[in-house]
Amino acid sequence: MRRNIREALAERLGIQVPKEAVLLTSFEVAHFLRISRDALAHWRKNGRGPAFMRFSRRTVRYPRKAFQRYLEQHLQGRISAGVEANG
Repeated sequence: MRRNIREALAERLGIQVPKEAVLLTSFEVAHFLRISRDALAHWRKNGRGPAFMRFSRRTVRYPRKAFQRYLEQHLQGRISAGVEANG
């Protein structure tokens, strides 16, 4: 992933940035999920997908920790559904 401006400033000022403070862009999240940014925007509009923060009409960011939780929840749902079907 590309370097975050916050991380660069923190490094220059000698400040440590906690991992949960890192924000992912729509491009990064869509790329990871292998979907288009339009599909991700559609999810946001319909209240689906990972939690996000809107800073302006065109600026949306995804907290890394919230994105990781979303992935874990999605994976757990698939596993438990498969276990119930076979059990």
